[in-house]
Amino acid sequence: GPETIPEHVLSEAKSAEEPLLSPENAPGDVYLIEPFPAPWTLHIFGGGHVAKAVADLAYPIDFQTVILEDRPEFASAERFPHSKTQLLPTLRHEDAAAYLKTARIGAQSGIVILTRGHAHDRDVLTAALEVRAGYVGMIGSRRKWGYIRKNLMEYGISAQALDSVYTPIGLDIGADTPEEIAVSIAAELIAWRRGKEIRR
Repeated sequence: GPETIPEHVLSEAKSAEEPLLSPENAPGDVYLIEPFPAPWTLHIFGGGHVAKAVADLAYPIDFQTVILEDRPEFASAERFPHSKTQLLPTLRHEDAAAYLKTARIGAQSGIVILTRGHAHDRDVLTAALEVRAGYVGMIGSRRKWGYIRKNLMEYGISAQALDSVYTPIGLDIGADTPEEIAVSIAAELIAWRRGKEIRR
């Protein structure tokens, strides 16, 4: 074929969602366009037991994972062999927001908040609501969520934005251990990726 691909072929290639053989208006030449979709990525804040179990389970179901932590021992490649790890200065709002502004966050990005305390969860959540992720989920009880929700509404975050958060994170399967909780979270993430309605 030609060394330079015609502009109309490139245009159709950019918009193709399924394999396409020979776009329209390409007389004399045949082009095979095969799109490679962007990966589904999870930005997991926290590196504790539940985060490790989620990252381990996310790998075989084709989610790319990034672990965000402020403790070096909880953000190591040895602990998370299938994830990218990034050490943040803190898990406060400004550091979480700085990371999310430089990350490629979009419709196929999930933000999973599994930090070690209410204050960190709240700070990361406020940063997460400043970007357009396809999924934002936070661990915790309904009581904890009620407290954080009230606090954030007083801070000026709309009820509509807060209603988009999946919390308590994970499907209600009676999970108790970190591994069981990871299964419930993974199931919810699969439902999100497949476009299924998720009961809350």
